[in-house]
Amino acid sequence: MPLLSQDAEWDDMYKRLPEPPAGTARRAFAVLTSGGDSQGMNAAVRAIVRVALYNYCDAYAIYEGYVGLVNGGSFIKKMGWGDVSGILSQGGTVIGTARCAEFRDYPGRLKAALNLLERGINNLIVIGGDGSLTGADLFKREWPQYLKDLLQQKAISEELAQRLSYINIVGLVGSIDNDLCGTDNTIGADTALKRIVESIDSISSTAASHQRSFVLEVMGRNCGYLALMAAIASGADWTFIPEQPHGDDWRVAMCDELKRNRERGRRMSLVIMAEGARDRSGTPITAEQVKQAIDSTLHHDTRITVLGHVQRGGAPTVYDRVLGTVCGARAVQYLLHNAGQVRPVVMGVSGSKYITIPLMESIALTQSVPVAIKSKEFARAVELRGPGFVSDVCLLHQLNSADPTHRHVGTRPFKIAIACVGAPASGMNSAIRAAVLAAVDSLHTVIGYHDGFDGIAKGEFEELTWLSVSQLADKGGCVLGTNRSAPNIGQVATSLQKHAVDALILIGGFEAYTGALALVRARSANPALRIPILCLPATISNNVPGTEMSVGSDTALNAIVTCIDTIKQSATSSRARVFVIETHGGNCGYLPVTSALAAGAERAYTPEEGISLSTLVTDLQHFQRRFSEGANCAVIVRGEKASSTYTTPVIEAILGEESRQLFTCRSNVLGHLQQGFTPSPIDRISSVKFAVQCVTTIVSECNRALDATTNTVQVAGSEAAFMVGLKGVGITLTPLEELVEHSDFKLRVPKAQLWTEANLLLHVLGKYDYYNDAKTQAQ
Repeated sequence: MPLLSQDAEWDDMYKRLPEPPAGTARRAFAVLTSGGDSQGMNAAVRAIVRVALYNYCDAYAIYEGYVGLVNGGSFIKKMGWGDVSGILSQGGTVIGTARCAEFRDYPGRLKAALNLLERGINNLIVIGGDGSLTGADLFKREWPQYLKDLLQQKAISEELAQRLSYINIVGLVGSIDNDLCGTDNTIGADTALKRIVESIDSISSTAASHQRSFVLEVMGRNCGYLALMAAIASGADWTFIPEQPHGDDWRVAMCDELKRNRERGRRMSLVIMAEGARDRSGTPITAEQVKQAIDSTLHHDTRITVLGHVQRGGAPTVYDRVLGTVCGARAVQYLLHNAGQVRPVVMGVSGSKYITIPLMESIALTQSVPVAIKSKEFARAVELRGPGFVSDVCLLHQLNSADPTHRHVGTRPFKIAIACVGAPASGMNSAIRAAVLAAVDSLHTVIGYHDGFDGIAKGEFEELTWLSVSQLADKGGCVLGTNRSAPNIGQVATSLQKHAVDALILIGGFEAYTGALALVRARSANPALRIPILCLPATISNNVPGTEMSVGSDTALNAIVTCIDTIKQSATSSRARVFVIETHGGNCGYLPVTSALAAGAERAYTPEEGISLSTLVTDLQHFQRRFSEGANCAVIVRGEKASSTYTTPVIEAILGEESRQLFTCRSNVLGHLQQGFTPSPIDRISSVKFAVQCVTTIVSECNRALDATTNTVQVAGSEAAFMVGLKGVGITLTPLEELVEHSDFKLRVPKAQLWTEANLLLHVLGKYDYYNDAKTQAQ
């Protein structure tokens, strides 16, 4: 899933509004967090406060949720720029959350309205779940009555009532369950999923050592998102989710699957269940019941782990930081650019687009899910979750049904080759694993070539079996090996023909794409290349055309931001300091810009924008101003190819020399640690989706091109060469030749990229007046 998108509104979205005339009341915004806490709420609070201040508005934080709104006083605090410094990396919510019985009654809501009116606030942003947002909608609908009652009580003036005759409300969904319909993701869900997957990784090692079975219970009373995605990411043997329960014979079916996997050679078994698991009769299923079924039938040493609130803890992931930041900023901008009484909306995301959703329509759909489950309309419950959830359920069934004793009717087994090309990226192993599991479902053979095109040319390969790849989901790097060498066309063709390869999957970055394109263009002279060739994008740089996200880029971002968080901590025990941190990314600015936004950096230097002397002068003046105001740390994230002249050491030297002793400057080159780390859930899930699509497409193409006389696969035209990618909410297939016009082969990047908004927003949150600076530089 991509972190950023591109739409025509962005330029206007972050233009600074004019300062109101002297003596004019400033617009006021308030933010509160309510319901269960979730990681990423602080990122949203930070963005809301700073974007409001940037546009000459007052910003207030309401502490302890609706309790603070009702009690007023010190619970409602006017915020300055520095009040939200340093909170981006913290889990939970620094302004607190609490349940409020008093707000459920009209007198309590009337007190809350008076507290806002006394401070001139009529723009409220609520971060919470469906219950919190429902309360906000009621608060808006009753606002005219509050004004009427307060006027009768002489608690407010006529002038104030007229000036604040309405209240505008925008919701941001903070929920680790990802249970609000209408948005693909909610703030906190990705971090919770990361905690679950990390726990599974830890459990798996001890389970395999002792050949144990584990039953893992995760949160989700009426939403199986966490259980479903954790199962896909980790390769669980069996899964229970509320929206699509198993039948009354679930014990037999589950134990049969666990037994079959053990017979294949797997040393451990993993069952993941949402806390709201039940069977199709509506009877709840407990972890203890699952354990007893395994114990009595299979006689495994079975243990139960209930993760509980550990899923809510820890620093937020990059995805949740960016999601919270962008949604928070857009919430303020939405209200600024829609002055007047507006319908309550929720800021959400659909694929790569940030969207506004009618608040009560979304809540009505969300509340329909448990009703559908209770009525045993399970297909309806899954459908209500959205098309992404539907496809993920189908994907899990496809993976769990992989069984080499079955074969699809009407096909002959095909031999599918896999090779990895370019630099290593976390998630490559997960893609290999998923491709093999999908292929053995139809008795196809999968071979893995070692070391990219060189390995193909030399014929260095191994057959990949279900057992040999079953434990690869959590492994970083690439077990097949990879390098950047371009293909020797003749040798590659000879090797593929010698090994009777029917189709080829190339996993990698821009090198994989250009290598595949070279093979496709050499087909006329090399008949052995007249086979389906598919590219699976895997590179930390996220610079492959035809996809909005590449496998490995999310893990790299999290690695970078973890390092920046750690580096920033050192500034708390030293004098004021500017850090210049260099990232990978080649000629693509995705890594530096996105990591800068997620880590709270002040600036990102990208190859697309370059670095000039005037840029450094402007930034130096900016840092001098910030440090004279009391700041003690600032961060610049520099892409490795942002400039051949202004290198990281040069920038460090210039800033350090010209700092006027307000700060010191240090540099850090992160290097190859960005290619390491255990793959994130996003990269694992993306790799699985891409790999399954590759195999599905190959089987379809091979069957269509099968020559009944010779029983060999013949090429079916250029359609048999695709880039598998992610665009919007779905997996796409784009012919390789179609991508040529969208690619810059010299710089090795797509011509259109998706990080523009992040750079604009980075300037705003870093206390730059970006548009004035840009205008001055242009003149």
